[in-house]
Amino acid sequence: HMSAAEIISQFLAVDESDCLTNAVFMGMGEPLDNYENVMRAIEILTADWGFAWSPKRITVSTIGVLANLKRYLDECRCHLAVSLHDPFAQERLEIMPVQGAWPIQDVIDLIKQYDFTGQRRVSFEYTMFAGFNDTKAHADVDEGLECNGRADAHAKEHVVGTARLKADAEAVDNDDHKQQHYHKA
Repeated sequence: HMSAAEIISQFLAVDESDCLTNAVFMGMGEPLDNYENVMRAIEILTADWGFAWSPKRITVSTIGVLANLKRYLDECRCHLAVSLHDPFAQERLEIMPVQGAWPIQDVIDLIKQYDFTGQRRVSFEYTMFAGFNDTKAHADVDEGLECNGRADAHAKEHVVGTARLKADAEAVDNDDHKQQHYHKA
């Protein structure tokens, strides 16, 4: 795990570090597995004696490590991003073995206990894999994906839009195939 100092040094190593406006903790391993160091780095970024950033400029991405997710939601005012990637538990388990330890429904049930109606946001990250989690059925699933009465509309709209685009493309391909077949007859 990276220390808080190593995390902060990544900010300072960027040539344009004085121009940074937002940060997302992800891609350095699961941030909530390195909870103490991530929280110390956030403290440095948000404290008056540090970078003096607003917590609203910081997002922590997680797969949903429940014990530390609860601590994070209780102790921090930064935004939260949850790696969803598939709304169906069995399919999610295929691409995210962590589903076995921390089922997404348990993660969502915990998130529902918190207020995201103010400035703090929760969003769901979703990477689509062609032919696996990119269908309209995936986009239509909204049971349990709402947090305090409002779903992350951007993520849902993206999935729905992409599923529609894929369906439209398939329809065009099918029409082209039918036309080619018809002309051959």
